[in-house]
Amino acid sequence: MSGVVRNRAGAGAQPPRPPNAWILYRSDKLQQLPPPPLGHSKPTQAEVSKIISAHWRAETEEVRAEYEQRAEVAKAEHARLYPNYRFAPMKRAG
Repeated sequence: MSGVVRNRAGAGAQPPRPPNAWILYRSDKLQQLPPPPLGHSKPTQAEVSKIISAHWRAETEEVRAEYEQRAEVAKAEHARLYPNYRFAPMKRAG
């Protein structure tokens, strides 16, 4: 789990959310995707997510369980690092 804080508002910035099984799987699979063919543009993040999502749906229960376990470990580590963390979604303007 990275300790990167996305909100760069300074010392009071909210810590990152703990990664769930899908986020961990996507991170692993993103590294395994082949580069685009010469002359083609890089796929958008939405396109990458669609590709990896199809892989996720096709995975066995054993693979999914492995990522669920990894997510639980990451969640426990996150709780240790940020004991007072509470998820507070930002309200959308509009």
